[in-house]
Amino acid sequence: MMINLDVAATAYFQSGPLTELVVKMLDRRTVDDLRRGFNDRDRAKIEKSLKGLLIKVIHRSEVKRKFKITKLTPTPASSTMFMKENSKTDVATYFHETYGRRLLYPFLPCVVTGRDVFLPMEICHVIE
Repeated sequence: MMINLDVAATAYFQSGPLTELVVKMLDRRTVDDLRRGFNDRDRAKIEKSLKGLLIKVIHRSEVKRKFKITKLTPTPASSTMFMKENSKTDVATYFHETYGRRLLYPFLPCVVTGRDVFLPMEICHVIE
């Protein structure tokens, strides 16, 4: 007789703001406790736990797209640069200029999805 057991385990995360999930994972009280950034150990822990997680964005109500997290940016949103119309801009400035929204937590890294899309953590909502 043979028994086949699947011992792979996947973490289950309750739906809600991604920032709240990260605060809980790092055993902090508030998002402001993350203002100093992540050390290498914390970054690795968060990145490993979030990889493959499905999220939706909340800054555009008309967009119902789901995204899958692939990794975190090594820099905060205020320093994560990308090319926009032949010039470099950072994610925080882009969100302010494009959506009229100043990021509350520009010190947090962005999550990276599929085609190297950088999303600030504060606009991400975990899908159950």
